[in-house]
Amino acid sequence: MASSSAALDPTLPIIDVQRVSLQFPLSSPIVATAVSSNVLLLALASNRLLRFDLENPSDIDDIDLPLPATKIGTIRKLFLDPTGSHCLISTTLGEVFYLHSNGRVVKSLGRLRGVVLEAVAWNVEGPTQGTREIMVGGRDGGVWEVVVESGGGGGFMGKEERFAKRVWEAGEAVTGLWADFVGSRQQGTRRIVVASQGALRVWIGKGGRSGDTAGVFGRLFEGETPSVYEVERGDGYGGVSSMAVSPDAEGGASGSGAGERAYAWLCAQGVYSGPLPTQSTDLSALGRQMFHDSHMFPKSQLPAMQSSSGRNRTTQPPISSMILTQFHILVLQEGRLTAINRLDDTIVYNQEVLEAAQTILGLFADQQKNTYWLLTSTEIYEIVVTDEDRDVWKIMLKKGNYEAAQRYARSTEEKDAVAAATGDHLIGQGKFAEAATVLGKSSKPFEDVALGFIDKGEHDALRKYLLTKLVGYPKSFIMQRTLLVSWLTELYMAKLNQLDDTISTKAELAAGSTASEMQKQLPAVRKEYQDF
Repeated sequence: MASSSAALDPTLPIIDVQRVSLQFPLSSPIVATAVSSNVLLLALASNRLLRFDLENPSDIDDIDLPLPATKIGTIRKLFLDPTGSHCLISTTLGEVFYLHSNGRVVKSLGRLRGVVLEAVAWNVEGPTQGTREIMVGGRDGGVWEVVVESGGGGGFMGKEERFAKRVWEAGEAVTGLWADFVGSRQQGTRRIVVASQGALRVWIGKGGRSGDTAGVFGRLFEGETPSVYEVERGDGYGGVSSMAVSPDAEGGASGSGAGERAYAWLCAQGVYSGPLPTQSTDLSALGRQMFHDSHMFPKSQLPAMQSSSGRNRTTQPPISSMILTQFHILVLQEGRLTAINRLDDTIVYNQEVLEAAQTILGLFADQQKNTYWLLTSTEIYEIVVTDEDRDVWKIMLKKGNYEAAQRYARSTEEKDAVAAATGDHLIGQGKFAEAATVLGKSSKPFEDVALGFIDKGEHDALRKYLLTKLVGYPKSFIMQRTLLVSWLTELYMAKLNQLDDTISTKAELAAGSTASEMQKQLPAVRKEYQDF
């Protein structure tokens, strides 16, 4: 398995697709997969499950479903929780099974019989032997709250589902679910995001308590009104829809270009994406804020796919699968993989990676380990993502997000460019003292900066700028340091004389500073001069 955080080599591509050599024979085609915390599950057409650790792929668990396909259907989808411990298995005949990482026994979840699972929102409160409260979404539009408890050996304590209740109805297939806390965990304010084919809904509020007959999430659905974003039900409506959330930042916290986790929703028009903010002075407004800060990448902006003759195809194929990396949206159209920078919509990768004859399962992400996968019925490919934030500083600089630009700048040249732009921005806002400190650490031409402050009559800012430059010069720069010291001495003398004159004449400066204010400034300037 390749590392997604390879050495920072700017010559390496951000996206690279590599075929994985399987160390075991496949007895039948792959029909479904899930990956989390380096645990990879493969479901075969024979209703066998292959489970292995990507760090030790030769150690494989071979697991069979308890009943023949004639009774339960074939496996169609797998859902694996963030820890890789809990797996839900959905079949074509609406059966739902559960498998724990410590066991090899697959158990039927009878209360969910008839629910064709399309999405699962796992509990964010941390792993236990059971799932705690989770939500599952069905093709019939129902959202269920479920609690599954498992013994440490993979068996069940009592009934398979301690709790299972239908808590909301979408009216159309539920294609994505997400649940987390907003604000501080102690506040207990939750967020629920439900994606369907035509709408994205966000609830913010207090949920119920564990064991509440209405359910933890059910109570929230009952008590709050969602913020809603809808798309027109036009051409392409009813096609593939899904929702993805960006993986954990490799340092441990979730991250995105704005320092937050992000989401993306695949709908008929394209991919709608934005941040998932968790902090606000008004938590109840986070749903509206989420939509305000989101935007649509229309599918029409994807490069046109070509026919075998080299001409653009008259009808472009739909997007069949979509996932998120930290900063990019990966979409699959037939055998073509396209990577879009979600911060500025630039396309950084666009290649045919699969042949037309291959049966494609889709794209899959391990949100905990930042690994990304493309599977067909017979092949596994790893999508290696390298140094994907290398240009984020430029994007943030263009957007005027100077703090984020400084955070993502790495090299001396990049940090210098950000400092110069930040200083100019601060001057434009009239924040001359702040600009002086920032520009003093940049390589922007000395004469340009100094004359700029002089022309604006900002002698205090000029003094601060010269002090910052002086501190930054090494002792070997004797001539430069001598010139700066001489100039600074003149500026300090002029400032001290000005303060003395103002105090003695009790005059008022043009800027509106009174003599009493000058008396307060005088000791500070004297101390600054003495320290200098």
